[in-house]
Amino acid sequence: MLEILQHTPVWVYFTFLALIYLGVRGCFTREINLRQVLIFPVVFIFLSIITFYYYPQPLMTIPVWAVAAIAGAFTSRCLLDNQLIKLGKKANTLIIPGSVVTLLLLLSYFSLRYYLGYQAAVRGGIQALSTPQLILFFISSGFISGFFIARSWLLRKYYKSLRRPLA
Repeated sequence: MLEILQHTPVWVYFTFLALIYLGVRGCFTREINLRQVLIFPVVFIFLSIITFYYYPQPLMTIPVWAVAAIAGAFTSRCLLDNQLIKLGKKANTLIIPGSVVTLLLLLSYFSLRYYLGYQAAVRGGIQALSTPQLILFFISSGFISGFFIARSWLLRKYYKSLRRPLA
């Protein structure tokens, strides 16, 4: 185990620390800017595109990714529907309650991708992963992308509905 950690690139540790920081920050009520909400979807869509690039078998990967993205979007909607979201004090901001969900989701995603990245490195590339590992790879990618895309869209929708004056 120590050998695995010693051969892990430094950028992976920085990524891990950044995800912990973002996840812990998400545990507390905070005011968020709607432009910042777009960062996670863009990052995870980019990571999904890279994943598709390295494993170009669209007949298997795209349906698995799409179903997982729909599940992630549904999960995001279910979690946001139960939260009390208010308008922020600044323009284009919302006050959202804290939740441990983002921390758990980011750490789960990181752990899974670290494991699968290690397996790919040991076996000679992503094409050498077993079918269940590949499916897990695309499920994780699709789920987290769908989760943050839906979250971003729903927060923008809440913002627009909260800004409307009551008639």
